[in-house]
Amino acid sequence: MRLKHHYGFCPSEKAWDALAKSSRRDLGTYPCRDRAAITTLFQRTNDKTRTCIVTVSERSPLEIVGLLVHEAAHVWRDIREGIGEDQPSSEFEAYMMQNIIHDLLEAYEKTRGPLFIRR
Repeated sequence: MRLKHHYGFCPSEKAWDALAKSSRRDLGTYPCRDRAAITTLFQRTNDKTRTCIVTVSERSPLEIVGLLVHEAAHVWRDIREGIGEDQPSSEFEAYMMQNIIHDLLEAYEKTRGPLFIRR
């Protein structure tokens, strides 16, 4: 049975606590208290589901983008390992990274607001 993968962005400690409450799990303390960014992996063995939650502390817009790209690489690596893809084609990998980064940036802007001024 292949693993199911989910990933998302958690915008704040308050949202982290709400996630812990809704999932009825002890997720520990909010990971970005002492770190610029982190991807936290959760795995449920009963149904082979893995979830990556990305958190990013307050930084400049360019730093945020760089951190989200960095964390997207961790998400992609976890997905790759879960599907048993040892050597993805460069185009497949590029599309996956593009999609993961797009999703994380979109989630960031929906929860924390625009990163850059629109013209």
